[in-house]
Amino acid sequence: MQTKSIMKAQSRGHSGFARVLTLLAMLFIAATGAWAQESATTYKVTLQEGTEDADKWTIEPAEAAAGSPVTATYNGSKKVKSVKAVKKAAADNTYQKWDADQKKLVKTDIPAEVTMVANADADVTWEAGTYVVEGEVTISGSIALNGNVDLIIKDGAKLTVNNYILGYTSYNLSIYGQSNQTGELVVNSSLDAIEDIKTLEVHSAKVKATSSGNNNDGFYNIQTFNVYGGTVDAESTGTNGNGILLYSSGSMKIYGGDVKALGKGNKFGIAGSLTKVTVYGGKLWAGCFNNKAIDASNVTLKRGDGFTGKIETSGNGESWTNWEPSTTPGTNYVRVGY
Repeated sequence: MQTKSIMKAQSRGHSGFARVLTLLAMLFIAATGAWAQESATTYKVTLQEGTEDADKWTIEPAEAAAGSPVTATYNGSKKVKSVKAVKKAAADNTYQKWDADQKKLVKTDIPAEVTMVANADADVTWEAGTYVVEGEVTISGSIALNGNVDLIIKDGAKLTVNNYILGYTSYNLSIYGQSNQTGELVVNSSLDAIEDIKTLEVHSAKVKATSSGNNNDGFYNIQTFNVYGGTVDAESTGTNGNGILLYSSGSMKIYGGDVKALGKGNKFGIAGSLTKVTVYGGKLWAGCFNNKAIDASNVTLKRGDGFTGKIETSGNGESWTNWEPSTTPGTNYVRVGY
């Protein structure tokens, strides 16, 4: 049997209603609603969701080695005219992680031991480990880290946190996506949205942190902030607030992706104390309508080795001027790599 071939059903001699369908070689599926998923050496056969008369079908064996025959038996009253052979593609079980030697994102296998993130109406605590998001998930409380956490958000999935994520200045949070980089983390808070993280890394997902509180920040007190890909969107929508506030003597390094930091009132897009922001690749956009894009007295902005992207300044966010001096610009808007 070849892929997508059509096979006629054969009647069993002792039953006028029974139909036996033999699927040979690579395990393929009946058009009535079964499918096969391939792994490295075996095939698993199950009925497709919504199959009519699903309780009248048996498939033996349900799992078999490649090349082995599988028999699908139908004992219902309907007439089986043909079988359409279909192979279902294996699910993507990888995520994108930055490789420092290759200086690019590479596919990495998702660990066997993971915790699936589930909807929650209250605060939750994440112990050290790997957490995976599939589909739409909402946590209405806060997330407190009690160990270093890897968060993998699959393509098309979205995790919404309607409070904050807290790392107690002791724990690391690494956020990953898959090859299409469409996984999303959205944190909406009236306090600091993502706060007190020792090392925060974004490899390949969409991350948005918004604070609506007065004197609160999108990202607050981040000691080491590394962005390798995906997008980072930090915003304060309250009366006063920073888009990103880095820990004293902390750092932010951008190797790829798009970073946007928008402050409000008399705060900044990016703030800190004796902190450094270095762009090695990707793009950075920072702004504050009433104040400065970057706290130039306390934050040093510079290009990383080998990066030739432009640094530009603007007073209105529309008309841009090239910036060449070695000091950090003190304008309302700054962009790098555009």
